[in-house]
Amino acid sequence: MWETPRRNPGAFLAALLLHLILAVLALTGLDWRDLDSDRLVKPQVVQATIVDIAALAPAPIGESERENRAEQEGQAVAEQQRQAEQRVLEEEAERRQVEEERQRQEEQRRLAEIEIEAKRQEEQQRHGQSGKGRKPGKSGHPRLLGAKCN
Repeated sequence: MWETPRRNPGAFLAALLLHLILAVLALTGLDWRDLDSDRLVKPQVVQATIVDIAALAPAPIGESERENRAEQEGQAVAEQQRQAEQRVLEEEAERRQVEEERQRQEEQRRLAEIEIEAKRQEEQQRHGQSGKGRKPGKSGHPRLLGAKCN
């Protein structure tokens, strides 16, 4: 192990010196990134004044101001009630419209069924006259007519 320093003492001293310098830099905490002084952040100075808390407190309220506040609060409550009543009326109107639409659709469906039934009866009458009295779809077989056969 001591052969290298004996053969080349200059290289050994250079390596030892380099390691000592790096150890000192590591122990002192040198930050290589902050060497540029232009990048340093300058603190922002704020102009401030001290204000007494009593100066911020509201002035005493007179009787007329109390009455005005009470009147404003009463008006606000009345407005909220009016808006609530308006919403109820709008909801009722919407329900009525939905119900009327449903009834209209039901009436259209019922009229369509009546029209289909009328067409079917007309077809039956037309076939009944040319079909020698037989009802369409009915066969003369007893099982198809519902009679019991033994």
